[in-house]
Amino acid sequence: MKLGWLLPFCRRSGAVQMAIDRWLLDRVEMGEMEGPVLRFYQWAAPTLSLGFHQKLSSLPKGVGELDVVRRPTGGRAVLHQATGELGDLTYGIVADGLGTHRRRAYERLCQFLRRGLLDLGVEVSFGEGGRGYVGEASCFRTATAADLCWRGRKLVGSAQVWRRQVVLQHGTILLQPDRELWERVLPGSSQGVVGVNEVLSNPVEIDRAIATLTHAASDCLGVRWQPLSLSGEDWQVIADLSSQFSLPSATRQK
Repeated sequence: MKLGWLLPFCRRSGAVQMAIDRWLLDRVEMGEMEGPVLRFYQWAAPTLSLGFHQKLSSLPKGVGELDVVRRPTGGRAVLHQATGELGDLTYGIVADGLGTHRRRAYERLCQFLRRGLLDLGVEVSFGEGGRGYVGEASCFRTATAADLCWRGRKLVGSAQVWRRQVVLQHGTILLQPDRELWERVLPGSSQGVVGVNEVLSNPVEIDRAIATLTHAASDCLGVRWQPLSLSGEDWQVIADLSSQFSLPSATRQK
């Protein structure tokens, strides 16, 4: 087995989480760290993340109450809820050596999600839709071939950004959607989604979900994970990067 890096679980603001993912991508792309790098995290407050190229004008009025950040990856808006088993879990993975075919890279990297969710008791498959995706404000209004669904309802949405042969893929695993919040922020989005803890008779705790998915990633990618601790200097670089991803409320209202 080759070695990979595993960051500890953390809960931080959306801007900081996006900065961590970008920082990891930068380090692997510049050869300062060899991938793959895996991490799981949650958001410190309900947050809406936008795809890198998504226009602010596409957002509905209900987002005014939330923090809003722009992801380094593509795709459409994703609602990240409060923390714990009642919210969602975000994963991020930076990898190289996957070639340049993006569809195949999605399939390869999503295998550990399918395996881990199956081990938790939830069988998912790739989405088959995607028509009209670009015209939607919400990522979860439709399921593309890069997404994972349970009985036709979207459970995991993922997005990528590439730097030459290095890819950052991160995505949201729904645990238990707050449907009232979803309808208030992204009207109509809650109808086609489902959470892990809505499927299982016994809700899975966040620590168990992370441990199961981490083990699945080790098996599917042939990687033995070693812990990665960030230094004070690393955190300072990340803090400086975070300002690039936050969208101030005044900007959002234009």
